[in-house]
Order: sequence, then C-alpha cells, then structure tokens
Amino acid sequence: MINTLVIDQNGNDFAIENGNVSQSKNLSLTTNELGYSPISQTQLSVQSNTTTINDKPSTKNLVICHGYGAGLGFFYRNYHDLSQVPGWRIYSIDWLGMGRSSRPKFTIKSHTFDESVEETEKFFVDSLEKWRQLHNIEKMTLLGHSLGGYLSAVYALKYPDRVERLILVSPGGIPEITDGPEAIKNRIGPTMFNVISNLWNADITPQLIMRWAGPFGPSLVNRYTTRRFAYLDEQDQFDLHDYLYNISSTPGSGEFALSRIFAPGAFARKPLINRLPNLKMPTTFLYGQQDWMDYRAAVEASKKMKVPTKVIRIQDAGHHLYLDNPIDFNKAIVTEMLETSNV
Repeated sequence: MINTLVIDQNGNDFAIENGNVSQSKNLSLTTNELGYSPISQTQLSVQSNTTTINDKPSTKNLVICHGYGAGLGFFYRNYHDLSQVPGWRIYSIDWLGMGRSSRPKFTIKSHTFDESVEETEKFFVDSLEKWRQLHNIEKMTLLGHSLGGYLSAVYALKYPDRVERLILVSPGGIPEITDGPEAIKNRIGPTMFNVISNLWNADITPQLIMRWAGPFGPSLVNRYTTRRFAYLDEQDQFDLHDYLYNISSTPGSGEFALSRIFAPGAFARKPLINRLPNLKMPTTFLYGQQDWMDYRAAVEASKKMKVPTKVIRIQDAGHHLYLDNPIDFNKAIVTEMLETSNV
C-alpha cells in the first residue's frame, strides 16, 4: 500500500494572482469543500475501491515525494498554497517502505554495488509507476526532496513520457565521489570515520538506533526536532516530533536503501551528474541558502543537460527549505506550476 494524500479543487479560500498567493476573507470552508480526499491508501496489488482514480484527464498533476526518514506530513506548510493554482490536483505520497506506506521486507539479492543500486532503485521507482497507473495520471510534474529527489530523477529517466516537468528539491546523489570521503575523514578523524562507515555498511540506520533505544527513543527524536525546527511554534514542534517518532518506530524497510544507493558520506554510488544529461523534460533544482547539499553540483550538472534548467536558492532556509521558508518555497513551486500550465 502507498500512503496517498490527494487535494482537489472543490473550493478555495486562497487564490493565485500573478503567481502570488492572496488570502480571501472566506475561511469557513469545510475539509470536504477544500477538496481533501478521505482516501489514504493506494493498493498496488489490485485496483479496487480503495484507489482514487483521476477522472479529469485535463487536470495538471503535481506529485510530491518526501526525502529519507520523512513522510508526506513534512509538507504541511505547503499543501494549502500549492493546492490553489487553478487546474491542478495535488498528490503527495509516502514511498513504499517509508512513512505510513506498507513496510515489505527490504531484501536486495544483488552482490555488486552497481547491481545493488539498480535493484534498490527499482524497488521505489517501479512501485511509483504502479501507483501512477492506478491513479490514471497521464503526465505529472514530479517534485522530490533529498533522497526523494534522487529517486524522482531516476523515475524521470526511466519513464520520461510520464513526467512533463521535474523539480528536484535539494536532491541527493548528484556529485561524483572525489575527495569527499577523505575530507570527512580529515574533519572527524580516521577512527570515527571508520566506525561510522562500518555502521553505515551494516545498515545501522538512525531509525534502527531509535527503535533500539526503547523508551528513550522519543527523547532522541525530540532532541532533533526541537533543535532543527526551533523556529516552529510549540504545538507544531510537538506534532512534528510525534509524527516523526511514529513513522520511524514502525518496522524498518525502505530506510535500508540508504547504504545501497549512497556510500558513507552520502555520496551516490551511481552519481546523477552522469545520468541527468539524459533527462527529456524541463528541470528545476531548488536549494536552501544554508543547505548542506551543495547547489554547485546542480550548476555543473545543468551545463551538461539538453533541456531547460534552473538552479534556485531559497533564502533563509536550509535542507528542509519547504519547512524553513514556506512562503518563498511555495512561490517558487507555484511559478513552476504556472509555467507548466502555459505550455
């Protein structure tokens, strides 16, 4: 099952005018009138009444895919604005094996790194394609963050006819592995680097450590959320902590993809910079101004690409730019949506 949020336009209390979001005085619309679908799961094994079918083929579709260790709830500060662009339906999913989607046993049978990467990518990309088929989405604007950006790019390479625009939000895995690991080793010391590398290759994930911590697990998550998202109000911090703990405490599955796709230091084993030139749709890269992902990798990649590209940096934001600065992030995405509408 793929956990799915669908937002359709049955009523608006916001409007998009010249690419800007303006609030109206009507804030009394119900959840149903705002167009939130009550259907939360897409069953991949069979098309049934648990599946939402797109009955408006003329509607543009934005599909949002979260990053590693996260879930579709992380975009809670973005859905409302993005859902107000006329003629668009918003989908947001949890990757198979992550978030509130099913947690099948994650078993990779390949023995070489290249084969392991290919098999791991197939686990996510083919389930996304099956999801698309069940929702009868002919074409989509595909947005992916971090690991979700990496997987979205791989999907677009494999199924180019289904993606009319690609939006990669602080995507992982673009640059080549050069002196990156050595730089990390020099910064933290060879002993610590070797310990981290051994844990990485043994599939010791942050979620696994949290589950091993038992009753201390919630406090580990709380330390992260209160430090990283200190700017959120108290209730939002509590809700985000509760959400992250609950999606992390379920049985491990897709989280174990990390060491298959990335080497220690989060460098892709099959870097995207060598693959992005084969993309066939307009592509936009978004980064936070204080992002730990290096936007210069996207700049270099765009020089080799044969399609229209943009590299945009969102001010006052880090890696989670959609949470750090939702106003400017939403405006940037709305601009992409409007450009797609006018094609």
